[in-house]
Amino acid sequence: MPRIGCVLSFWVILLFPQYVNAAIESNEFSPIEKVFTFDLHGSPHSASSLFLSSRTLLNELEDYLIPEEQRETTWAQVLSSLINFCISERLSTINHEIFGHGFRGRSLDGVSVDKYKFSLFGKAATHYHYLWQQPIDVDLLITIAGTEANQVLAREIMFKHFKYRTIDIRTYFLFFAAFFDLTNYILTTSSSEEERDNPGNDIMSYIKELNKKYDSDQMNLDQLSNALLPVLLNPLWALMVYFLTDSPFTMPYVVWDDIAYMPLLRPGLSPFGITYYLDNFLGYYEKTFLVSVYSGRAPLSGVYGGLDFKTDGLWSYEAYALDIQTNLWYQPSLQLALSDEVEDKNSWGGLVGISNKYMLTPNFSLHMGLSYKTKGFLQGMIAQKGWIWEGGVSFRY
Repeated sequence: MPRIGCVLSFWVILLFPQYVNAAIESNEFSPIEKVFTFDLHGSPHSASSLFLSSRTLLNELEDYLIPEEQRETTWAQVLSSLINFCISERLSTINHEIFGHGFRGRSLDGVSVDKYKFSLFGKAATHYHYLWQQPIDVDLLITIAGTEANQVLAREIMFKHFKYRTIDIRTYFLFFAAFFDLTNYILTTSSSEEERDNPGNDIMSYIKELNKKYDSDQMNLDQLSNALLPVLLNPLWALMVYFLTDSPFTMPYVVWDDIAYMPLLRPGLSPFGITYYLDNFLGYYEKTFLVSVYSGRAPLSGVYGGLDFKTDGLWSYEAYALDIQTNLWYQPSLQLALSDEVEDKNSWGGLVGISNKYMLTPNFSLHMGLSYKTKGFLQGMIAQKGWIWEGGVSFRY
């Protein structure tokens, strides 16, 4: 009971950011950098830069076209919110299909992505087929890839904006749509018989495939619905406070000696079962750190988990900047081909990578990233082992 009280007290503190962020809210950061990066398979990580930068450009375009005195009127704010919320919902849907299901199809051997379908009313689908017989883990990776891509996007939005400690409400709409993609999918499936009977429903497919993998009937809709409860432990700002304040608004965080901290809890789906993530955002002036810990329990191999660490603005010298990313996990093995041997036990794996930025001018930079990953599941990354290349550009003004 005391532990519960400590947790609740912490969330209450976060609900009053004006009392805990005064130590660094006067920092002036440079204008938001628009980054556009690409990798071989079009992963959710590279796509996040495209969506986030595009969203920022749309914000700036709206501010340029609509005079400030008109933007402050009630009708303009309501109309802007409705339009931008719809835009963010569509961007989230595109991310779900093209950079979620599509990414997994593009990155796995023996899978061919045929086409995407998008309707005017939000329905969408990815059509693919297998070139040869595939193990159940391949089915699971493709099935969960849509909501997985949006979890990566939501995390990247908060990570990239935490250095500013503020976020525009229009960008928050994109975070909201991405972060609650899995929640919305599970709740919609639970409440709609039509969705439960839909052969293309990701949630029902995940339940069937995971039960088939472990030859059991342990996974069901009730379990998935209960897995959403940690979302309620996030500060209420994630649900409503942002809609009641002016934009841009300050993120809720606590401060120790100029170090800002904000946590984010979320459930996720993996090829092994339900996984729970705690994303810890740390900021020191323009330097941002993300430490994510996650864990779950697989029916045969028991508890699995991992630790992710990445930086933004870690080190720079003149025109050059360097950041790092490391991941370490202890998880069940994946069967990506029928010839792969798998064991009912966990094993260690991970990823190590660097990202580089070189400023050609004060307003334009080149980006390149290089990582090496072992075989295993990591949100938004290829499942196979191997090198991952990423390149792109950025500009600011």
